[in-house]
Amino acid sequence: EMYSSGPFLWDSAWIAGKGLVHYDPQRAASEIDSVLDGQWRNGMVPNMRIINGTINRVAWLTKHRHAHGLGQFGNMATSSITQPPIIADALQTIGNQLPDDVRKPYMLNNIERTAKYHQWIYNERNLQGNGLFTIVHPWETGRDNSPELMQEMRNVDWKTPRPIKWILEKFINGMRTDTKHVSPEQRATSEESLLLGEAAVRLMALNHYHGRDSQEYPYQVEEVGMTSILIRNNQHLVEIADDYGYQLPDELLMNMQRSEINLEKLFDPVTGLYYSRNPHTRQPINKIPSIGSILPLYSGSITPDRAKALSEHLQPGGLFDAPFGIPGVPLSAAEYRKDSYWHTTWTITNGLVNDGLYRYGFDELAEENDVSTLDMVAAHNEIYESYSPDDGKGLGAKGFSWTAASVIDIIRRLNKRNPDLLKPSHD
Repeated sequence: EMYSSGPFLWDSAWIAGKGLVHYDPQRAASEIDSVLDGQWRNGMVPNMRIINGTINRVAWLTKHRHAHGLGQFGNMATSSITQPPIIADALQTIGNQLPDDVRKPYMLNNIERTAKYHQWIYNERNLQGNGLFTIVHPWETGRDNSPELMQEMRNVDWKTPRPIKWILEKFINGMRTDTKHVSPEQRATSEESLLLGEAAVRLMALNHYHGRDSQEYPYQVEEVGMTSILIRNNQHLVEIADDYGYQLPDELLMNMQRSEINLEKLFDPVTGLYYSRNPHTRQPINKIPSIGSILPLYSGSITPDRAKALSEHLQPGGLFDAPFGIPGVPLSAAEYRKDSYWHTTWTITNGLVNDGLYRYGFDELAEENDVSTLDMVAAHNEIYESYSPDDGKGLGAKGFSWTAASVIDIIRRLNKRNPDLLKPSHD
């Protein structure tokens, strides 16, 4: 699935850092190269490089619309938005596995490119200078139709004339390929797709506006999940830069500190969760809980007390308790839609949450989640894109690479920690 349009940022980084690295480190290294080769001259790493013969090459038009959209190669087209910045996480694991003769030059080259990417985030997606990651489209989070992000899309007045909106609706529904192979109930609704497409068209009309304040582009969200992922990958970047003798810019290091300090401003003491907010009003965009609300566990920068509060939402009877994995949206939430795309259980977000649980010392809960994930995947003859948190049903595309990578990573981790946890079927 990864090459239907080209390499995707967080798909490729997860597949490389959690799966490929365990049996072919150099293939994993080349996968990261394939993502970073699409980096724009200003440092932005797009969420996808686009190959010839796909509708996305026509849809994004970055090769023709924006000078930076050429990447390192003149014939390369990309999207003009980014995705969760998990490259440094993957690089740290890959660097530990590469042969001695290629490790240092590979790592120094990609540390430099990753640092440039993180600096772009602070230059262009740090709207108030506070270190909080400002997204300009829900697709950037990777959690496309997460309900809190979609509700904010509905709150925005796009001021699109009715005839243009009708044309857009026909065009976007005609372009959709995601419902041709799976049930429409497992994807974004037509209304959600229109909103997502409308925002993408508006970005292109503004020559791929990238996050500086603009009255012309109204969707700007200081997003808690993206900020949490950025913080953790800042930590990875600092560690690998130190290991390989690369000096990160002082400005970047100061911005990293701001992110850790200001993540706490997204915490809501009433619900014990973190929520994204409007960068101008500094108020939550809404208080619809999603897995983004607990991703600060992955950041590693919140206090042990905050981490404990979030972990309690994952305990039996907690808000995110579910028969199968950690749902994208709590089953008890009014916004939860059974089997709907990012309302479901995804192994990548389970993995990010579990990474935090282990580092904060909630080993028993993390191990239970790991084993439960393996049981959920093993119940099928196929590796699926996501799973129903209600009944464990496999959903979306089959043969999904990042689910396979998650399984490989979990098995290796549990075998090191406590082999007795694994059933024979998991081996």
